[in-house]
Amino acid sequence: MTRSIEELWRGNFALALRFHPLGPIVFVLLAALAGAALAHWLRPVARDAIESAFVRLLSRRLLSPVACLILLIWAVRLVLEACHVPAFIW
Repeated sequence: MTRSIEELWRGNFALALRFHPLGPIVFVLLAALAGAALAHWLRPVARDAIESAFVRLLSRRLLSPVACLILLIWAVRLVLEACHVPAFIW
């Protein structure tokens, strides 16, 4: 995942997806987190709205499907690697 985010930072989107398909999504979420932290620091008035947004984001209703998606991607990667299909870069 780290190499995927690094390649996104460099602008190489195709290679980022080959490293990890969820890399672009995590990159966007990390950018949103950094923006929210900056907004929280600059405008303490918006603190409640930012905190409630992150509480909703980190709820079990969202984290459980994300965890299942990550496990599914790893299972697909392992099967493709066992079949010698070079779809992803390890």
